[in-house]
Amino acid sequence: MSLVKYNSAPAYFPKSFSSIFDNFFDDSYIKAANEIAFRPTVDISETEKEYHLDLSIPGIEKENVKIDLKDNYLIVTGERKQVERKEFKNHHKVETAYGSFKRSFQLPENVNVEAITAELNNGVLTISIPKDEKKVLTKTISIK
Repeated sequence: MSLVKYNSAPAYFPKSFSSIFDNFFDDSYIKAANEIAFRPTVDISETEKEYHLDLSIPGIEKENVKIDLKDNYLIVTGERKQVERKEFKNHHKVETAYGSFKRSFQLPENVNVEAITAELNNGVLTISIPKDEKKVLTKTISIK
């Protein structure tokens, strides 16, 4: 038994005009190239006291992640390595992306770079960037 993509409409009767092109390019080189690249998603949030970056990096050990600070940029690099399986499996489709990644984030001027912390828990890398209360980025100027 094999798994195949189910399409209730006959092949000669596409559901929409765009599905003609979707079916044509379904296994194309363009789609394959896009699926190979690994780029972790990130959620960025802010509280009164700090900024938070949450990068989704499931399956990556902390030894394979590096966080650098250079010229007011926070740079996160790493690699998701493909695990070789000893048992034989007849894969029909593999959507998991592997490879090296690099994400850069420009930091605002009002951060305390000495107090940045990072924690990897359940595949989420959380980077906390505390604000420096001494550096104020906003000011109200009175008109004379």
